Amino acid sequence: MNNLLVYQASAGSGKTFKLTENYLRLLFSEPDAYKRTLAVTFTNKATEEMKTRILLELHKLADNQESDYIPIFCDRNNPFDVLALRKKAKEILQTILHDYSRFKVSTIDRFFQQIIRSFIREIGLNNNYILEVDNKKILIETVETMMLQLEDKKHKKLLEWLISLAEQRIESGQNWSFKNEIVTLGTEIFKEHYLRFSSELEKVTEKEFLHDYITSLKNLKKTVKQTLQQKATHILDIIANNGLSTADFKRYTLDALEHFAKNDIRELTATFLKLESDTTAYCTKNSPNKDRINSLVSNGLHELITDFIRTHQSIILQYNTAEVIIKYSNILGIITDIHTCIKENNNENNALLLSDSSNLLHSIINDSDTPFIYEKIGTYIDHYLLDEFQDTSRLQWENFKPLISNSLANGNTNLIVGDVKQSIYRWRSSDWKILAQQLDKEFPQYVQHESLLDNWRSDEEIISFNNKLFLFATQQLQAKYVDDIAKAGIDTTNNSLTHLLTESYAQVQQNFPKKKEYRKNKGYIEIQFTDRNNKEEFEAYTLLQMVKNIEKIQESGYSLRDIAILTRTKAEGKVVAEYLLEYKNNPLANTGFAYDIISEESLCIANSKIVQFIIAILLYQLEPSDKINRLKIVYLYNNLFHPTKSIVDEYLSKKDIENSSVYDIFSDDEKTSIISSIHLPLYEMTEKLIELFTLNQFYEDIVYLQAFQDLILDFITQKGSDLRSFLAWWEETGKEKTVSTSDTQNAIRIITIHKAKGLDFGFVLLPFATWNVDHIAHNSTILWCKPTEAPFDMLPIVPISYSSNLERTLFQNDYFEEKMYAYIDNINTLYVALTRAKFGIFATGSHSKKPEENKTIGDLLYTFCNSSIQKGKENTTEEEKYCFGRWEEMLLPSKKQIDNQQYQVSTYFSADPSSKISLRLHASDFIGISPAKDYGKLMHQILEHITCKNDIHISVLKLRMEGKITDKESEDIRSQLELFFTLTEVKEWFSGIYKSYNERSILTADGKKYRPDKILTHANKAIVIDYKFGEQVVYSHEKQLMTYMQLLKEMHFTDINGYIYYGQTNTLQSYSIT
Repeated sequence: MNNLLVYQASAGSGKTFKLTENYLRLLFSEPDAYKRTLAVTFTNKATEEMKTRILLELHKLADNQESDYIPIFCDRNNPFDVLALRKKAKEILQTILHDYSRFKVSTIDRFFQQIIRSFIREIGLNNNYILEVDNKKILIETVETMMLQLEDKKHKKLLEWLISLAEQRIESGQNWSFKNEIVTLGTEIFKEHYLRFSSELEKVTEKEFLHDYITSLKNLKKTVKQTLQQKATHILDIIANNGLSTADFKRYTLDALEHFAKNDIRELTATFLKLESDTTAYCTKNSPNKDRINSLVSNGLHELITDFIRTHQSIILQYNTAEVIIKYSNILGIITDIHTCIKENNNENNALLLSDSSNLLHSIINDSDTPFIYEKIGTYIDHYLLDEFQDTSRLQWENFKPLISNSLANGNTNLIVGDVKQSIYRWRSSDWKILAQQLDKEFPQYVQHESLLDNWRSDEEIISFNNKLFLFATQQLQAKYVDDIAKAGIDTTNNSLTHLLTESYAQVQQNFPKKKEYRKNKGYIEIQFTDRNNKEEFEAYTLLQMVKNIEKIQESGYSLRDIAILTRTKAEGKVVAEYLLEYKNNPLANTGFAYDIISEESLCIANSKIVQFIIAILLYQLEPSDKINRLKIVYLYNNLFHPTKSIVDEYLSKKDIENSSVYDIFSDDEKTSIISSIHLPLYEMTEKLIELFTLNQFYEDIVYLQAFQDLILDFITQKGSDLRSFLAWWEETGKEKTVSTSDTQNAIRIITIHKAKGLDFGFVLLPFATWNVDHIAHNSTILWCKPTEAPFDMLPIVPISYSSNLERTLFQNDYFEEKMYAYIDNINTLYVALTRAKFGIFATGSHSKKPEENKTIGDLLYTFCNSSIQKGKENTTEEEKYCFGRWEEMLLPSKKQIDNQQYQVSTYFSADPSSKISLRLHASDFIGISPAKDYGKLMHQILEHITCKNDIHISVLKLRMEGKITDKESEDIRSQLELFFTLTEVKEWFSGIYKSYNERSILTADGKKYRPDKILTHANKAIVIDYKFGEQVVYSHEKQLMTYMQLLKEMHFTDINGYIYYGQTNTLQSYSIT
């Protein structure tokens, strides 16, 4: 029974239409099927779009609107059929809307979290566990924490390991600091390949084991060196004893022996290797030493050279393998500790990494029957609809597989939609081979394949261009790959990798649907090439061409919103955004054209000068000696508020600039206001700065200012109002935040290709069509390889840096496998980019001196354009342009009208925080409490939150802003607290030595609760403190304190002291217990 329908859905082929069709089909056959059907995709946005699409189509049918689904589900010409369909759709829509929580369209992560939460007790988490999504932040924090805790006994071996590693790096001429390498390799611990072997790698935390492993590899290298050195030295001695030197032989033939004799191990050249089979290759015919050399060759030299070559070839692979493993072995010993530390921290903080979810869920599902899982999550699922299946990871699939298998076994239909050609997230553990190969192997009796061959997105010329390009490109790259592995000596006859790329693109050909033939425009492609391979020259050229293309598109009647500029990396997007922003404000720019943009870079909150100014002022409060920040304040102040003055020059000309305050540049009023704002809470401090410098009058920056203040409020809500913590968060995370905007805004979109997946645009501009088809050499691509020979196999898996050096190691097959996947990744990236276009494509690329070698995407495009029927080829001295289609046919009869109006906010209200209304939120703030008790309650409340003397002002101000005290009362309380901190014992309590517990209950064996005001602990020492703000000293106070102390003694503290603080007299009464 073929009830696992697998759609091969190329770009623009209407997969969303098909998904919706299949979902509606289930609803029309079983109206309550939405309760037992799970539609899964990968992003929240895609989830909302799918939900909206399903409900929208039901609404169209229910509301007597035209729908493309009518002829699919009934006879359009039979009004009774149509009426019955519309009635059914209305009933289903009403049912879903009234039972919306059971309408299951979800991201894969959300569904997995639902299962995890159902098994929360079994896996040892609490109900309110924290889901951590920022792996990089967790990694950096863990590394920094570990570095700070190296003096702890439990990290003694790690400290010794790090010192040894630093010494080794210094000896080898490297920088001793390896933090960046740790973070780079550390990101691997969140990937599935590492997680699969993490338990086996736990032995690496035993530094003695890892030390022995690395030592064995170093000894192997040493032995290889000694062997080859001895043989090379022996040969050189024989040559010298016969009155010859390597210079007397054929040029460069025996030079390698000189290197080996000096312990310089290397690969043998083709010239040297030729000596084994050709005894005439030792010297030239005209060599004056020809007879002596030939005599030496025939009298034993040739046998020695042959022996050297064979020995070298037999052991060099082991040497090279040891070399590549050693590179990351020391770091491996550190990241396993990091992984252990992260797991311990997560256990302590009741946290779960999102990246760990699949692995954790795998252990749950593997050990449970499917019916039991459904019982635990409180719902049964009969049908699964999986979208974007090529992005599914191996672990995710293994978690879904038993659920789908159960559904198929029960005779239910399931749907999978995907496209191998659009798999561009392999770095995120996605595995397109599941779609391409695994489904047929695991469910052969159920799978039914269907291909969606029509392209409903792009114009005819674009479809034709992409059909030809990707057929050509995949054939070229596959041939290049086969040639490469053949040269490496790998048998190509039964190697599946030799046809993997062409198989992946076997269904690349798409049709132009007949229904779209009404479109007059046929589509247009323009590819521009230059031989300017210098990065700066190419960048200047391609950006200028990009602007010309933007103007060309607008001139033909199209809007800015029709244009998207796609880049391979964020860095390229930043270059594009900065160029267009600068060009837009250039007086030499062509009038009559617009250059407004939407991009992550242009919308980055940290790019706003007024936000930078606020951050710089805040940072100065904590780090007044930071020279760079001081100069930034001066520069921004000059630039924003006094552009005609020379404040920067005046500041730099000061003689004693090191000791001068940056406040000297401000007016007296500004200086006074800034200083007075220092002790305000974080949000109020920013309000004060906005009001002081009228930052809300910078109209173009209002949206950034508003977003910045929203970030501050979010931070305060989640993490508190500590300035230092906020600035640390800003530096790590906050400065990357962007302003949210509407997709309907009339502006050019600048977006990475990866983020553009699933979207479409009128015109696609690809200014940097130059990326490599293989991994870039200087990028740290890590392979996790399984050693199969001793002594390397002492570890089950090792991290290896991807490079051509692996070709001559025991990891040769791993290297060539990764090379093929890199080819597919990069050709897929080009496919995703070019298939976003509806009307036109403008691309700019450079080609190498030998483009036929197809090392870059630019080379591939160039060789394709030169091998195709060249339409409208234009040549200039340095550039070549290839046009497919006719631009004249793309002209619109009139400029497109923008159907939405845009308004710029011209007013942003901000006020002095002291003028804001304060609210009293609780009845107890108004009535029913005597002044003495009220005062005592407030003092207890403040002391509960104070951790150091500097917290006094903030805590008092918080009460003032909440309306609980007046200005006069706040001064009285502040004075009282200042006196409190003059006491010697108090200074020690708040020095940071002790761990503090405020208002924590102590539960006794008989069920009674005791709640001291404050307990401080350090090792076996405990201090208990009670605060009393009444006028009288009474015996009950002492009795209460002694009870607390006795309880601490029962908790096995040996050094216990107690204190009662009397606020009226600012005195301490001390107590001890034996």
